[in-house]
Amino acid sequence: MKIVADNLTSGTTKILVQSNLLVNARFNLGTVEMRLFMAMLLRIGRDDHEFREMHIPLTELVARLGRRPSSKDYRQVAAVCEQLAGRVLYPAVPGTSKRAVQESTACRLVAYAKCSERRGNVQVLFSKDLNIYLLQIKENFTQTSLIEVSKLKSPHSHRIYWLLKQHSDFGKRTIRLKELKRVLDLEGQYKQFPLFKLRVLDRAQQELAETNLAFNYDLIRGKNNRVEEIHFRFKSVASERVPVAHEGTPPALPATTDWQKLLLEVGVSAPSLLVIGELIERGEIEPGYVQYVVHQQRAKSKQGKIKSLAGAVFTAITKSHSLEEYR
Repeated sequence: MKIVADNLTSGTTKILVQSNLLVNARFNLGTVEMRLFMAMLLRIGRDDHEFREMHIPLTELVARLGRRPSSKDYRQVAAVCEQLAGRVLYPAVPGTSKRAVQESTACRLVAYAKCSERRGNVQVLFSKDLNIYLLQIKENFTQTSLIEVSKLKSPHSHRIYWLLKQHSDFGKRTIRLKELKRVLDLEGQYKQFPLFKLRVLDRAQQELAETNLAFNYDLIRGKNNRVEEIHFRFKSVASERVPVAHEGTPPALPATTDWQKLLLEVGVSAPSLLVIGELIERGEIEPGYVQYVVHQQRAKSKQGKIKSLAGAVFTAITKSHSLEEYR
């Protein structure tokens, strides 16, 4: 069995792609589960004909939540893996009328998922049930960039982002409230619409405001003044062009600052770059510290003291190995 390496060099890109049937599927994941799902999508190669075991660094799942991995984190992620192993999705299929929506047979999300504290990662494999929704997709799919979805926190915001992205060329999408609840697997919940508006719609609007799909929405009411449909309005977004990735070549990532360019030069992956960016945004480290660590680790690499320059740089930065020395 092939394994997708942590450094994301196995023919992957920074573009995430799903069949529209999966975009409109009924399922509900927790926050860390959604992060893991996005990390898995990122590692699917355009030329893959079968799923491969993926090793997702725990830092990719935890560091973005504002803390460095600890024993407690491993236990929490292990529990998430156990939950994920039991998750099923219900992909959408075309209905028999404009309003009808049917669901396919339940599909397992993963074949297995396990957390290894010794290796510091999650070892996971997509279920074969999802082959037709994620592999060799030629038409009827939606794609977006890692940079955009990494800004989202709520799982429902993730789902709404993808639903709008599917119609990004049009700049609008109208969804029946009943259908939106079905997709989010919230049927029978939030019977009082103001609560659904506050916890789902308004939160998604707040989070998507930081992405390329900031939106406004109108409530369309029917009998008894009840909300029946939600009309989303957003700026039309041109579809991303998927860059061709060659075997053994890291995915390209736009770099606008010196510290980003420096990290890309030493092979730091796109997800790791985002983790470091968040540490800088929170004021835990400075861009100068990043440059200091790269210089320091490069010297060690030339002396043969480290095996992976990118890994050593990422670990030193996120665990503040040389922070006191830098200061």
